[in-house]
Amino acid sequence: MHSYFKTFSLHLKKGTIIAIEYFIRPVLNMSLKSLILPFFVLIFINACTIADDLFTEKKEEPINLQSTAETNVSAFIKSQLDSTEIYKPYGFTALKITKPLAFEQLEELEKDLRTTPNDSSLIRQIRAKKAFISEEKLERSANFDHVFTITSDTTSIGILELNYRLNDTLGVADWTPKIALNVPTSYSLIIDYFYREHTIFMAPSYAEGRNLSHSFYSYFKTQLETFTTVDSKSAFLKHTLNICLELKALGTFDQNKITQSLFKRYIKEERADLTEYIPLEFSELYETKNNSDSSLVGYYFFHKFSGNYSSQVDTNLVLVEFSPYYEVGKIFQLEGTMESYTNTD
Repeated sequence: MHSYFKTFSLHLKKGTIIAIEYFIRPVLNMSLKSLILPFFVLIFINACTIADDLFTEKKEEPINLQSTAETNVSAFIKSQLDSTEIYKPYGFTALKITKPLAFEQLEELEKDLRTTPNDSSLIRQIRAKKAFISEEKLERSANFDHVFTITSDTTSIGILELNYRLNDTLGVADWTPKIALNVPTSYSLIIDYFYREHTIFMAPSYAEGRNLSHSFYSYFKTQLETFTTVDSKSAFLKHTLNICLELKALGTFDQNKITQSLFKRYIKEERADLTEYIPLEFSELYETKNNSDSSLVGYYFFHKFSGNYSSQVDTNLVLVEFSPYYEVGKIFQLEGTMESYTNTD
């Protein structure tokens, strides 16, 4: 250590003489003393900084497990795609670490051994616990959910939510689907709106529109997480995106117009047995409430339409029920006229 500083000092002096000579030539009217003193102070400060950089022990930044896991999963997904497929991530849930009980027990034993390093009983227990972990092939693991889209052509977008299980090095071990949905590419913008929570309401002020949008997204995303099967969760996501499409077109949440549009879409996409559907009249949308606590049960409206059912064209009057999330529920065939059900006089 001493010889290093001596060599460094000699090099520094040599460099200083050259620097001083170069520095004083253009400044003939200033005294040599007034130039050299501040310059040596500057050189000394720089030398101290260099020495600090060389010999100060630097602490490494702690590994950000969440960020590392996200990077690894994204890289894994990309490695599975071909050159025509486009991956677009929409977010990860918080990483959950799972540690087998045997690891907890081993850590406690090793902690005790640090207090009494010569305890032979503890040493034997630690060896036995390590052997057990090895034999059972136990390891720490982690998992989180990841939502993303894959676009491979110009006709459809695949929306996926997968739960990824990661090994102790945060590599992908396996995955389980939670959402698997294909939608037309025309949904591209509304997918961004839903997952990025862009402002979708038009309001007198940006803050009001933002707050309304946040409440809307929260209401449907909370319900989305209640579904436990891939099919049911995917279906509700498709339903929610359809509402978003209607809402974005209108700018305001007009329940009458939105439920009417949702029912028309339902007939088109879900009722292949009914063709030549022509809507004729809709009533207002009514609420159904619980008699005991007045909580919202759902909505309903009356609807008159014509259509071809079982090769017979006819005009029908029905009552259509909706859930609190505007999902089409039961449909009841009615007799009589629209006025006989909607006239409150």
